[in-house]
Amino acid sequence: LFRAGPRIGSLSPFQTVGVWLAGPALSLLLSAMCFVIMHVLPAASEVGAGVLRYLGLINLGWGLLNLLPILPLDAGHVLVALLDRATKGRGEWPVRWLSAGCSAAFGLLALHFHLVLPAFTCGLLAFQNVQALRTLGARSNCESIMRVHLQAAFGAIERGDAVAGIGHCRKVLSAPCGPAMRKDALRLLAYAYASTEAWGTLMELLESDGALALEDGELEKYERAARELGRSEEAQR
Repeated sequence: LFRAGPRIGSLSPFQTVGVWLAGPALSLLLSAMCFVIMHVLPAASEVGAGVLRYLGLINLGWGLLNLLPILPLDAGHVLVALLDRATKGRGEWPVRWLSAGCSAAFGLLALHFHLVLPAFTCGLLAFQNVQALRTLGARSNCESIMRVHLQAAFGAIERGDAVAGIGHCRKVLSAPCGPAMRKDALRLLAYAYASTEAWGTLMELLESDGALALEDGELEKYERAARELGRSEEAQR
């Protein structure tokens, strides 16, 4: 229940925030309905009233819990979505630090009041976020290396060495790089294929996910170039 599935890249940041807030909002709504029913309608029995009270408290607690700024809770994902917009996709890093700190603080508070289970849960969340920070650090190092390859690809293609540029682009695309870097590598690779007239490979790239990386008007330029070179079949495709 902590996760709403894979990260939804096709939604805008505000739409993503709405998706993550839907869960806590539903829990709070159900809690309010339970308490309203308890006070408006006469309880058929003490057992029925107890069940409604129990459901109301459970949903209230669950809704409030998911509003804590801690990953993988819903509010943590909301912060990531908002910071991604301001940091160009790097919002997870500060939220992981915040999550680890808040989890540790809540855990110490729970220990102070001798609440063993909440303290254990907070400790587990803190550990998970510290581990995630280590993973993000390793990914950041990998992206730094791939950024060098991307710059080398651009320089090689600019010098007319498309073969070397293709090799660097493929290196980037084979690594777990971010969407922005992958998009740049795909655009460079498409240009390199076109410059070497490797139309078969270019078409395979564009018909997979390469076309999604192109800016407005770029696909039309490739189509125009194909027609000018007498490659009507590729232009039509």
